[in-house]
Amino acid sequence: MPYDHGVIPDEIALAFRLHLGIAQPAELSDLVDRRIATTDRVDSILLELATPGALAAEDIAARLVTLSSLSPPVIGRAYVVLADRYVREGRVSIDRAVAFLEAQVELPRPYGSDIGMLADTLYFARSGTYGTEDDARTALRHLAARCADHAPS
Repeated sequence: MPYDHGVIPDEIALAFRLHLGIAQPAELSDLVDRRIATTDRVDSILLELATPGALAAEDIAARLVTLSSLSPPVIGRAYVVLADRYVREGRVSIDRAVAFLEAQVELPRPYGSDIGMLADTLYFARSGTYGTEDDARTALRHLAARCADHAPS
């Protein structure tokens, strides 16, 4: 399914919220209902997603990603943009967002090392060694801005 450049598909945003545990219960059924209403052929992935309790959250997130037409590097950059957005909105802590990005997101060069540096900035701020949480928030914002230049946002 093609996407409009500059817009993160609903499937990707919901998958990210599921990974972080901040998705609302009705979001999945609303998304599946919209997808079924706009298609002539309902595929097995939509049927699995439409069956309540059939899949764990991580499995649901993985299936949602397969519904999008985005490549893994673009999904990674979209996740960084979403992490920044949700941290700024107070929907998720910076610790949780950075831990997810560090553990689950692989970005292509030149972004890949930036997640490690972001995690280090937050670690040093938390340990009182160097910097502050605001420095980590700023680093996330800058990384998200760079990723937004090349990913839907």
